[in-house]
Amino acid sequence: MKKRFLSFILCFAFLPVFLGAESMSNEDFFVLFNNKISEPSKKLVLINKKSNIKKLGYEEMKGDISGKVIYDGKIKGLGGHISLKYENYCDEEGWIFNGEIITKANIAGNGTFEGCIEVSGLYSAKIYYDNVKLADSIPSEGTYGVEIKDSTRAEVPYTLYFEKL
Repeated sequence: MKKRFLSFILCFAFLPVFLGAESMSNEDFFVLFNNKISEPSKKLVLINKKSNIKKLGYEEMKGDISGKVIYDGKIKGLGGHISLKYENYCDEEGWIFNGEIITKANIAGNGTFEGCIEVSGLYSAKIYYDNVKLADSIPSEGTYGVEIKDSTRAEVPYTLYFEKL
């Protein structure tokens, strides 16, 4: 009886993987995506510095399976311009990232995002960052655009950025 119940639970836990992103809600897909794309950021050095000034510089990191992610932080005008560019980046089978996230912010970390990341592999989707505002270097307002293959773009609240699997 316990084995059947455990099998039943595991089937539902992995159902989104077998059915694909098309069967997931936009919110659930964004949370899954965000958990996957945050992993490379944990390996980068500059992005994890405490001071925003210390986050300036250039860094490149290869994916465990393929591609690379390029971090480039510069002073532009009166603020910072951070580019996080994914080129065929893959750390985990089925999760390939391409695209760029651009952060434009002042020294206090208040600003905006721009850009789009395309996901391929197990899922085919695009995540848009152009409606999110930052405060203290974290998302604080707006929406992320989620466009799962064969559907139209939907907006999900910025608060989902903080959700963990």
